[in-house]
Amino acid sequence: MALATIATPGPAVTATSLGELGTLALSWRRALRAQNKSPRTIVGYLEGVRFFDEYLERTGMPRRVTAIRREHVEAFIAEQLERFRPSTAATRYRSVQQLFRFLVDEGELRASPMANMSPPAIPEEPPAVLTDEQLRALLHACEGTAFAERRDMALVRVFLDTGMRLAELASLRVVRRRPRRSIATCARGPRTVPRRTSDCGSVSAGP
Repeated sequence: MALATIATPGPAVTATSLGELGTLALSWRRALRAQNKSPRTIVGYLEGVRFFDEYLERTGMPRRVTAIRREHVEAFIAEQLERFRPSTAATRYRSVQQLFRFLVDEGELRASPMANMSPPAIPEEPPAVLTDEQLRALLHACEGTAFAERRDMALVRVFLDTGMRLAELASLRVVRRRPRRSIATCARGPRTVPRRTSDCGSVSAGP
């Protein structure tokens, strides 16, 4: 039975499909829904298992859970790393891992084939940083005396000077000015962040 059908209820379960990955994933989906997992979490889990099931079928590896071994999972993860980013492979690793944990809890397996496995390492990828030329162009685009231009300039400068998160900047409520430094108090958290300069103007995005 193809795992692609697990997103819709009611696929036929035959004697030959009992114990196969796709059939048991149906029970797992029902358990996840009963645990009130978010729809996004359920879709993510099932997608990872679907990719694994399709890989097993495509490569002729066993799909019956009692026959799946560590080397089958490792081959799948290695293939995912060749095709996708490490973070994607790690997400699918954890999806399959969660399914096997469920199957152990349900008594379908004595032990998970992933019991002694480790997820793929995700190398740190520093975010792209604007160049000096790009920063100058950004600030130049905010120049002007109209309200919108002054607002945009203040927001951009606060963002640059504090390094606060985007969500914090969007929820910014108060900027307290002091003689030698300025303090921005973020509504989320709450968290207070110092500003490196004090010539950015005052920002108030709410009461």
